[in-house]
Amino acid sequence: MKFAVMRLAAAAALFVGWIGYLGFLAATTRNPIVLSRPQVLVSQRDVIATYKGGNEFTIDEVLYPNDAEPEKGKTLVVNNWDKCETFTQQNGWRTAQASEGAQYLLPLQTTADAKADHGEDRDVMDVVATPTTAALAGPPRIYPDSPEVRRQYQALAKP
Repeated sequence: MKFAVMRLAAAAALFVGWIGYLGFLAATTRNPIVLSRPQVLVSQRDVIATYKGGNEFTIDEVLYPNDAEPEKGKTLVVNNWDKCETFTQQNGWRTAQASEGAQYLLPLQTTADAKADHGEDRDVMDVVATPTTAALAGPPRIYPDSPEVRRQYQALAKP
């Protein structure tokens, strides 16, 4: 009888310890950024760009395609900026709220009629929306440039 009570006490202590550990993880892990694999895989061009204001960015670095021409300093206009979500540690994902001067990873896809509207001297593109399936539906996202975002991007083996 005494052995059964000891086993019950040990199991209860392990259970309480496990629940405490899960509570600790829930309390200390805040809003992790996770790149949308479908969004990045269908994009035609991925760049790191600095937000200038409005719907304009300045290209700092081209991540994909690898053989792209140097485009550093070129102005990029994002047509669907009002539909995009950006991430902040304080608020999580929010619609079209970027900080001027901050750098972002933009998975892009060119629109055919955009250059005619804005002229050839500027790149006019849309941020790629995630494929619309029941599990993946949602607004297009841009990601703040950080070591974690770049690590996730590198882990996605883009063809």
